[in-house]
Amino acid sequence: MYEGKENQPIDVTIGQDDFGTLCVCALRYCHGRRTYMPSLVQGIVTEHLSELSDKDLSVMKDDCQRQQRDFSLYGDLFVDKPGWLCWADRVNAEIEKRGKQHVSQGNQTRIQRRDNT
Repeated sequence: MYEGKENQPIDVTIGQDDFGTLCVCALRYCHGRRTYMPSLVQGIVTEHLSELSDKDLSVMKDDCQRQQRDFSLYGDLFVDKPGWLCWADRVNAEIEKRGKQHVSQGNQTRIQRRDNT
């Protein structure tokens, strides 16, 4: 990072499909990691769950179910697994909240990264 730019808010416009793909990829990168990264990515994506497509949420739900079949994808079972189980609950809650009446909000998602200090 450039000096003095570490946690400055930025505005980025990205297509909804691309944003969802980035979120899925970031979460998949975290599977099995025994670092701070899973909780960091889960927190960022949680802030934008309502902006993800039904398809993205379905993929995320499938990935959560795959973790239940392959425990190595949780990372550490005592440290990381509880966070992944909470993540799965958040994804399922968003899916249930939408029900069958969800209508897409267009094809652009506006993201503002916030300073977390």
